[in-house]
Amino acid sequence: MKKKITILFVLWVCFSLQPFNAQESKITIGINGGPNRNQMVGNDFANRIYGAAFRFAAGATVEYKLTKRISAFSGINYEKKGMSVKNIIVTDIAGTNVGKGEMNIFLNYLVVPLTGKLYIGKKVKGFLSAGAYGAYLLNARSASGGTNMAPYSQDLTTIYKRADMGLLGGIGMTVPFGKFNALLEARYNHGLYNYGTSKLFNGQPINNTSINLMCGISYCLGK
Repeated sequence: MKKKITILFVLWVCFSLQPFNAQESKITIGINGGPNRNQMVGNDFANRIYGAAFRFAAGATVEYKLTKRISAFSGINYEKKGMSVKNIIVTDIAGTNVGKGEMNIFLNYLVVPLTGKLYIGKKVKGFLSAGAYGAYLLNARSASGGTNMAPYSQDLTTIYKRADMGLLGGIGMTVPFGKFNALLEARYNHGLYNYGTSKLFNGQPINNTSINLMCGISYCLGK
């Protein structure tokens, strides 16, 4: 009798653990990073003066498989955004051109995306992603310099709002290597929030836009 009870108990434990493992295997964690191209948009002055700037992003990711082809994706990234002003004319006190300079603005954010992914394919999978993101500005600064232009840096954190938010969409692919997956994604982010204070462009609206090229690796938890 005791032997039968022991066998039944072992079988019960084995079967009760199966749903847990099945759920656990739906979760992947990983890291990603890559370059991005940033552009300030929103008002005519900003569009004329400020050009695109190339920065980078890096962070940690988590993904939960809802169905065979659909998953929910999130994470947290450290993302450098900004813009640049090129071909600043440097003059002497007589107004004579003596050189050219450049100014770069650096905006450093913590960004949390929340997206859904639709996968296509079997082993090597393509995917489409769409969702939203929220961001918090850590700090902002400018750096300028050039020919006959002394290097200069300034803290600009107070002229930008701390919060930012927007929509994003992307396309990419994953390649499995055992319990690991290699990832490549091109992602477009469009800010919906006016992130400038009244100190910037007399309160005229400005928005962040960026294109990210993200490479990463993820690990599947469980079986």
